[in-house]
Amino acid sequence: MALIVGGRTIMGNATSDPTAAEGNVYFNTSSDELKVYNGSAWQKCNNPPYGTSSNPATDPWTQLRSEASGNYWIQPSGFSSAVQVQMDNTNNGGGWVLVARVLDSNMDHYNTGAVNISGTTGPRTTNTNTQKLTDTMINQIRAASGYSGSTAWWLQSQTWSSNNSYSANMFVKTGSYSFSATDHANSVNDKTIVSTAFEGGLTDTGPNPGTRGLGDHHTNANYFAWVRHPESGGNNGFRQDTRGTASGYFWVK
Repeated sequence: MALIVGGRTIMGNATSDPTAAEGNVYFNTSSDELKVYNGSAWQKCNNPPYGTSSNPATDPWTQLRSEASGNYWIQPSGFSSAVQVQMDNTNNGGGWVLVARVLDSNMDHYNTGAVNISGTTGPRTTNTNTQKLTDTMINQIRAASGYSGSTAWWLQSQTWSSNNSYSANMFVKTGSYSFSATDHANSVNDKTIVSTAFEGGLTDTGPNPGTRGLGDHHTNANYFAWVRHPESGGNNGFRQDTRGTASGYFWVK
C-alpha cells in the first residue's frame, strides 16, 4: 500500500532503502529514520536541525542559508571537530561564514594558521582583536560548499583611515584555487578578478606581487587587498593605496 501526498508517493515502511523516484518518502524501521529520495540518494529528513553541536552542518551554504543570521556549528569534510562560526544569511544571498575578523591596527591576518582562535569558537564581527581560521579550514569550507555562483569570497571593509572614509565590499571570483593568506594574489589569476557587487561585473585587475591573499590595492580605489606589501611595514589591516587601512571581515560560502 502507498499513500499519495501532493503527487508524491509515500512508500510506507521498509527495513532498507528501496528503489525509488525523486520525492518518494518512506520510514526505515531498522534505523527509525524517515527518508526522502532526492533523485540520486536517500536522505534522512527527521534529523535534528543542522547547525547544532550534535548535528553540525557539513555544507553551511546549502544547509544553513535559509536560517536566521547568527552562530552555528559546522564541520565540513576535513575538520577534526565541529566549530561554532558566525554566519550572515541576510546579505548577498546568505550562506556566508565569517572566517576572519581583521583589525587595522595590526597584520596578524598575514598568517596561514589560526589567529587568536579560542577552542571551538570561530571569529566574530564583535571581536576586538584580529581572529582567523586556518587557511586549511577556510579552503575546506569552500570545498564542501554547494554554491556555484561567480563570487564565493567576500572582503568587507569598514571605515578607512584616510581619504574615502566609507565602507566597501569586494567580491572575488570563485575559483578552484586554494586560499593562501600570504601568497601573492596574482600567482593564481582568479584571486585578482574582483567586483564591488555580488555576482556583478568582474574585472581582471592583474595586481602586482605586492597584493597578498586576495584583491588589488592599486588599480582602482574601489578595490583593496587582503594584505598590501607586508615587507614594507605600516600596511596594517585591509589596505588600499589611496584609502589607507581599514578593519573588516572575510566571508566565504
